[in-house]
Amino acid sequence: IRISGVYHDAPSWTRSNTPRLPSDLMANYRFARKLAREFRGKMTVWEFWNEPDIGFAPEGAWDYAAALKSAYLGFKAGDPELTVAPGGYARTPLLNYNHVVLLNGAGDYADIFNMHTYAVIRDFPAVLQDIRNHLKRHNLTHLPIWFTENGSNMEGAAREESGIKGVRKHSPAQELLVAEYIAKMMITMQFLGVERDFFFVLPPYNERAGKKDWGMLRHDFTVKPGYAVLATLIDRLGNAEPEGEIRLGDGIKGFLYRRRDGRKILVYWSISELDTKEERPNLDTQNLLSRKFALPGSGGKLAGVDHFGTPFEADGAQMTATRFPAFIDCPPSLRPDIPFISQKTERSEPEKLDRSIVFRTELSDDFKLWVGKDGTDIRNDTVRFKLQAWNFSGREKQGRISVSGGGSRGIPDAVTLPPFGKSEFEVFFKPALNETFKGELRVEGIFGGSATSPLVIPLRNLKAGMEACREVEMPQLVDPVNWRKNSSGEQTAAYDEDENALCFTTEYPAGVDRWTYPEYTLQLPQESLAGARIIAFEAKSSEPKGIRQMLLMLVLKNRKTLQLKVNVPGTEWEECRIQLPPDIDGGEIVKIRLGINSRRDRISYRIRNVRFFYAR
Repeated sequence: IRISGVYHDAPSWTRSNTPRLPSDLMANYRFARKLAREFRGKMTVWEFWNEPDIGFAPEGAWDYAAALKSAYLGFKAGDPELTVAPGGYARTPLLNYNHVVLLNGAGDYADIFNMHTYAVIRDFPAVLQDIRNHLKRHNLTHLPIWFTENGSNMEGAAREESGIKGVRKHSPAQELLVAEYIAKMMITMQFLGVERDFFFVLPPYNERAGKKDWGMLRHDFTVKPGYAVLATLIDRLGNAEPEGEIRLGDGIKGFLYRRRDGRKILVYWSISELDTKEERPNLDTQNLLSRKFALPGSGGKLAGVDHFGTPFEADGAQMTATRFPAFIDCPPSLRPDIPFISQKTERSEPEKLDRSIVFRTELSDDFKLWVGKDGTDIRNDTVRFKLQAWNFSGREKQGRISVSGGGSRGIPDAVTLPPFGKSEFEVFFKPALNETFKGELRVEGIFGGSATSPLVIPLRNLKAGMEACREVEMPQLVDPVNWRKNSSGEQTAAYDEDENALCFTTEYPAGVDRWTYPEYTLQLPQESLAGARIIAFEAKSSEPKGIRQMLLMLVLKNRKTLQLKVNVPGTEWEECRIQLPPDIDGGEIVKIRLGINSRRDRISYRIRNVRFFYAR
């Protein structure tokens, strides 16, 4: 059992303009260095922060990248051999936030690519392909892929009382479902090229108001079946190399491994709902889904163990697979039908980079962070910010800093950075925006003949973009008759005449994933979004803290759905403006869904004054 270390808090004295991340990068560096020294030899990996793409890091992607860089340098100063990772990302497909983090050079401050997933096994190939496309886009395909959190939601809410107030526990049937998932998940991920996988989580742990039971241990610290399954995986395959997949017949999976002593082991199972279906309540393992097969080139007795490690013997010509994976010693002559192919690549020669210098900004009120944390709106033609240049080395650095993407003033021609210190400048910047009112603030440096890692902030002037568009009011979108119910609870829609608003209210039953996304079907062709650039509306909610997220979903003709984040509205009316991605053809949009994921059993939100803005 190995440990992945992670934290996602910083004391208030390390924060100036940041709600969660440390803005004092030197304090962040020193803390990471001390962690690496104190836990040397005890940690498999240190992750900097947890799931920064969602609420654990509400700051901009460039702020996270700067903090990651300083933490990475601190970890390496404390233990040069330590594996250092960015915080595991929570969302797949990966968000544009992840792209902006890497635009800021964060790939040069990571030893692995780190991901979390609770996806169903069926979706693993798509998850991995999305990650590889992301790494290829940034020339980082050499980074090993780790999942430092991987868990199951397939068993649903815990079905039994635990004896602890407010905490429920798995039923025996649920424990067996998770045990089946663990072995299948680990092996499937390995054959998709994942180098290391951490199951979430070893100790007893409950979330979702006590209804979700995680952990390989129960609250009395007896072990669940999944613990025995993981032990069997380690015992059978802990030092084995994957050779490839073997075709054993319809409905059966087979994976061949070679141990260091030369022996070969076949892992096989019968395909069940866990392999092929989405999350479904009330699943169980009573139907073993037994299927017969013959092992190619094998006859006579073969020795094996089931997924709990219990020994058995089987005739190679008359084998039985069940939904629970089994491990059998097989002849050394057995060859895979589909050879395992390593996904590792060598990195092309990187440019000479001085990683000890890190840029960070403190933005003024001239900037407003996008809800996706992947860019900012600008409110004036010329904007103001503070630029910090940190030096994480023990010697003075001299060089030049350049700002591109527009005109700037405030940075001297020659810059001197003190050892383990910083220089700070007040910068005035006039962005050069394109025809869609978008641009980029980019900061780079050359010190001692070496380039620094960049700082990049995507920009747009949404107000100017709206003023340049043709505005179309959409009063029909506040008529409750036009919205289809789409919720995990009991959803109602009503028109509020006093506020000229549409009110959605939902009550959720116990134990469900609380979501409400009512759907409006565009009346085509008269309501086509071809040429649309911005969707705007006003919104407010009954309890902002009760809303986990708000999304505008655009459903295309090919049934694909694009999710756009919306700022969670407060208790007073707020203007929400969502810019459509430039690579989306608005004419392909056939439906829109505007809704929330809730933390409460009862929640309501209102919308009014809906407008579409089209290019003139």
